[in-house]
Order: sequence, then structure tokens, then C-alpha cells
Amino acid sequence: IIVSMPPRMRIGAKMCKNRDNVTTHNESLTGIGCHRSAQFVVCHDYHDHSSETEHEFMMTKLNNSKNNNTGGVRITFPKILHLVLSKAEEYGFDHIVSWQPHGRSFLVRDREKFVKIIMPKYFNQTKYTSFQRQLNMYGFRHLTIGMDRNAYYHEYFLKHKGFLCEHIRRTSIKGNGVKGKPNPNTEPKFYEMPFV
Repeated sequence: IIVSMPPRMRIGAKMCKNRDNVTTHNESLTGIGCHRSAQFVVCHDYHDHSSETEHEFMMTKLNNSKNNNTGGVRITFPKILHLVLSKAEEYGFDHIVSWQPHGRSFLVRDREKFVKIIMPKYFNQTKYTSFQRQLNMYGFRHLTIGMDRNAYYHEYFLKHKGFLCEHIRRTSIKGNGVKGKPNPNTEPKFYEMPFV
């Protein structure tokens, strides 16, 4: 069964299956999720990039030599976030925000202190919703179950692999105002993958 979507939502859509094995569409450009019976569900489509080396990345970058779409920003949000997480233990704020043990997602452990201490210093923001909006614009996904509950991940955002942040692009298409319903059945199982 194919569930149709409004014409404006077909741009950049991917196919995925929901838990009922019904083929649905994933709005990949806006991060909205899969269309399912007049509801949207988040579709997690994770590819493991943990074995990529910086040398391979640099060679690919040289071969492609395309202009980066960073809007004139030299250090993007994902790069700053990666730096903050990389220094969390050294600077003594890993009890506020840190990588998960597997190195494939991160967790804000103390939201109040994160907003009060970390956000103004590193992100020039004072509202957690602004931080979440940045995560959404760069394609980060929110995990809802298990030991990674409330953590965020992106397939190119891995511990000790900051160079992969070059692949993370900010989406220029705005969403339609519909928040994706959690879809825990498609969430990646990071504790079953090799730790980074």
C-alpha cells in the first residue's frame, strides 16, 4: 500500500516502512518524517560512517571540490557542538552534556545548567528551543527509547570524527509546522554497533 502525500511534500522524499510494514514517504529535506495515515512519524535511516578515515574524507573533498553551502559561516553549528562535546570532560561539564558511551549520539544531562552555562558561552543562545531548532535544521534526530532516550544523533556526527561534520548541511527548506510522531521501531540500536 502506498500512502500518497500532498504534491509540495514529494520533493526529496524517501521511501521507508512503518511498523505495520506499510510503505510510506520520508520527508528527508525538512526532517519532518514519514507520512502515515494523516500523521507524520520520524523515520530513522542510519548509515554507519564510523570506519571512514580523515584521509579518505579529504581525498573525497578534493575530488568533489564543490563550494560549501554554509551561508558564509566558517564554523558551523555542528562543528561547534562537536568541539563542545569533545572538550566536555576536560573542561568539567560532562555532567551537563556529553557523548553517549558508544560515541554515536549525545545527551543533554542537565537542561537547566546547559541553558544557563553552556548555551550562552558556546552557542550565543539562551533558549533550549533555539538549540533544538538548530539541531532540527541540521538534520539531527531525537531518540525516544532505551539507554539513549532523549539523546540526539546524526549519522555524520561521531565521537573522535569531527571531520565528518563537513557532510552535515543546514536545510534551507522550512517545515510545514507538523511535528513528527516518534517512531521507536526504526530508531538505530547503537549499543549493538561497534563503539566509536
